[in-house]
Amino acid sequence: MRGAFISSFALYICSQAPDNFATQMYTFQTYDQFRLSCFQNRKPGIRFGDTDSLTFYQFSEVDYFNYILFKSANYRQAELEEVLHLYLAEGRSDIKLLFPAVIKDSFTNLVLEETFHEIACLKQTIKRDLQISKNELVLTEVKTGKDLLEYTRIYLEGFGSDNTDYKEVSSNFELLWQEDSVDFFFVNHEGNRAGICSNYYGPECVFLSAGAILPAYRNMGLHKQVIADRIRLARLKGHTEFVSWAYTGSISYQNLVKSNFSHYASYCEYVSKPLEVLTKAGSLLQQ
Repeated sequence: MRGAFISSFALYICSQAPDNFATQMYTFQTYDQFRLSCFQNRKPGIRFGDTDSLTFYQFSEVDYFNYILFKSANYRQAELEEVLHLYLAEGRSDIKLLFPAVIKDSFTNLVLEETFHEIACLKQTIKRDLQISKNELVLTEVKTGKDLLEYTRIYLEGFGSDNTDYKEVSSNFELLWQEDSVDFFFVNHEGNRAGICSNYYGPECVFLSAGAILPAYRNMGLHKQVIADRIRLARLKGHTEFVSWAYTGSISYQNLVKSNFSHYASYCEYVSKPLEVLTKAGSLLQQ
């Protein structure tokens, strides 16, 4: 039954005008914490934690969930070393590091090279009523366990994953799908399932997440339609605030901007120096 799992996190509090680095990424941090808190029911080795200066996530089976997000340039050396040792103990050689773009130059002693990917935080407010016809939507909701397995297959293929253990990944997704705060959707085109997406609903905003179109159906305008449909469905539930993230300049980013989302903050994603180097005595002394 949906709603059976009760999360311990207060999710998706969306700041109307983010005024510091903690609030800029708060929605996205709590989203990842929410997912990992669900997965911990099956994967007790998952770790995540939050301090004044950084947040870290560790899930060895999924590369995405292994990163440190910095909220301040004034991190404590001993605190960071302790976190880095957790990843090193799992056999990782490096880790993703995310910094607020405006202070990224404060962390040059931690990163492998100057190359980075810029992550854009985007938001939109829609208070007007939207006309909607179910026949016009390209989305249909995932409703059964069989649907969920198919959703998992399309998710992995759409994001280019080599993982073909659909049942294992589906068991993780099921823990999210049981929550009343999430809807999983298929993207349909001419009677075929062309992709997937999801909405995560909070008390003050909706996070548009996990939009993936299969290669054969790309460059057909579906992604932009998927953004519009998710907003329409969320408006039926009474939501007016919407957020998402994308790599700056990507097709996802361009479609969000074309859909009237505003870019309100940027983070830079780097690869760390080798963990063995960073965890040597004295190597983290800030410059």
